[in-house]
This record gives sequence, C-alpha cells and structure tokens, in this order.
Amino acid sequence: MELKLIQHALAVGEELNFARAAERVHLSQPALSRSIQNLEAQLGFRLFIRDHHRVALSPQGRFFLPRARRLAEAAQQLQQDIRQLGNQPEPQVAFGCEAAHAPLLDPALAAIVRHEATLRLHLCHGKSEQLLRLLDNGEIEFFITGSSAAIADSRLRCTALAHAGVALHCRAGHPLRRTPSQTLAQILLYGLASTPLADDARERVRQWLGIKGKAPLPLRFECDDPRLLANLVRHSDLILLGTQASDSGGLHQLEQPQPAIAWHRLLLVRLADCEPSPPAQRVMERLQAALMPPAR
Repeated sequence: MELKLIQHALAVGEELNFARAAERVHLSQPALSRSIQNLEAQLGFRLFIRDHHRVALSPQGRFFLPRARRLAEAAQQLQQDIRQLGNQPEPQVAFGCEAAHAPLLDPALAAIVRHEATLRLHLCHGKSEQLLRLLDNGEIEFFITGSSAAIADSRLRCTALAHAGVALHCRAGHPLRRTPSQTLAQILLYGLASTPLADDARERVRQWLGIKGKAPLPLRFECDDPRLLANLVRHSDLILLGTQASDSGGLHQLEQPQPAIAWHRLLLVRLADCEPSPPAQRVMERLQAALMPPAR
C-alpha cells in the first residue's frame, strides 16, 4: 500500500469533494478517482459512497481514515527527522502565527535568533484554519493562534500563552494630544482601526470602552496586518485598537479608560500524536518562556 494512495484518500475524506481534493493533491479528477479505486481494490472495501450529488464516508472508510492519518503523520515526522539528521546542512523550524499576533512574538524571536545561531526559522502567516491545514500537511510543526476553536479538536495539543492587554494608540500630532484629559466619547469620535476581532473579543472590548446596549464598535478600518494598521494611524486621525505590546512605531498610547482587559488569549497548537523535532521543541520552549501567563 503506497503512502501516496493514503494521502489521496485523506484529501478526499477531508474535502468530501473529488474536485477540491484533486486540486489539493495536484491531480486531475479522473486520476484521483483511479487512485482511490486502486486503494479500495487493495483494501477489499469501499472507502467512499459516491453519487451525483455528494461524497460520504462508508463505515469502513470511517474506520480506516483516522488510522491512515496517523500513519501519514508518522511518515511525515520520519521524513523531517531524517532531514534533520543529515540531509539539511542546518536545522530548520517551520511554524505559523496569525498575522494579527505576530508583533507579540518579536522579542522572543529576536532572542531565538541570538541564541540559536545555526537554526533557520520559517514563519508562516495566515488565518487559524489555514495554519491548521499547514499543520495537518506537515508543512509547519506548530502555530500560535488567538482562536479557541483549536481547544475542542482532540487531534491537537494546546498550550495557553500570555493574554495581551488592550490599549489605544494615536499619532504623535493627533488633536487628542492637545487635550489634557480625553474622554471615551472624544476618543471614539475619531473611529478605530483594528485587526479582525472574534465575537468574544469584540464584546469584551465593547464593555471595556463602556459602549452601551447594542451599539457596535466604531471600527472604520480592519486589517489582519498590524504593521499596516500602525502605518495608517501614523498618517491619519484614526485610533489604533491594539495591545499594550503593540509594535506602535512611535505612536502615542492614550490613557487607559479603565484597567486593561485581556484581549487576545493566545494558544500554541501542535498535533497531539506527533512529537516536534528537537529544534522545534527548543523554539516552542523559548516562546512559552517569553509568552507564558504569569503564575497565580
């Protein structure tokens, strides 16, 4: 049984659509169908129930695919370990982070670069679901996310990292800087620029800003690149809704309307049944040391 056939079956099982699965594994749809038929012939049973309208897993497919996934992940891990042993001139760690949280990693990454002189790092940005797909495909070994959805996935092991406190920033020449004390009403008149917020984070920020009833946050610009947001705020009167650790690039942090709240609850996520490579383990340990919430 070829590993390639197993990977093709996993793609169909995850997509439940032959066209999307074929695109994912870079095959034509007829070629993917032949590959699945070949695997089913070797197994002696059908993995999928197909008709003109949908694709569904057969009972045997529901039994086979989780075990096949573990086999594919073990094979990927073996390939990574072999590369680490001799095929690569220097060790490499590929990992991911949602773009909105990447600036929070800057101090920890700088320390890793200083102390791991022979280690090559590859950081992928993307949304949580995109990073999860990279993790499943073995393209990264772990990722950092602000989404709590990963906690419910039994395939994943999640480690809680620091909570980032929310803060408001404006440009150095902003009209608010000429006001001795700013009220929230004055601040919100200028509108907010922010990374996209999950529903629970949006509600916490609304409460923190004292917005009553069902009135929405006065968000005028949203972007998942925090450095682009900071640059926009430097050249406008928008208020940056960021974190106390934001890479504000010379922006002025406004007085807090009340004690800071936890905005992003960060998680470090990896596959539960796939041990990280030794260099990845060292990187994770350094990130956890820098971002781990303080002991209570």
